[in-house]
Amino acid sequence: MTESVKAAVRRLRAGVVPSSQLTRLSVGCDAIHALAEKALLALLDEETVFPTFVSGEWGSGKSHVLSYVRLLAASTGI
Repeated sequence: MTESVKAAVRRLRAGVVPSSQLTRLSVGCDAIHALAEKALLALLDEETVFPTFVSGEWGSGKSHVLSYVRLLAASTGI
């Protein structure tokens, strides 16, 4: 087992999805992906984009969603 795989398993045990595996382990994020992609493309076109809030109970995946959107933003150059 490589060091990167071991590190990924350690992070998963702590409840954090490793950024290197974020897109592969993000299931059911189609609506979030569409919303974020639309907003990011609007930002690139210098259009007005209103804030989107992420709320939920402890352990519901708020940090995961924010990490996912952060990865999308980085892939679009934002």
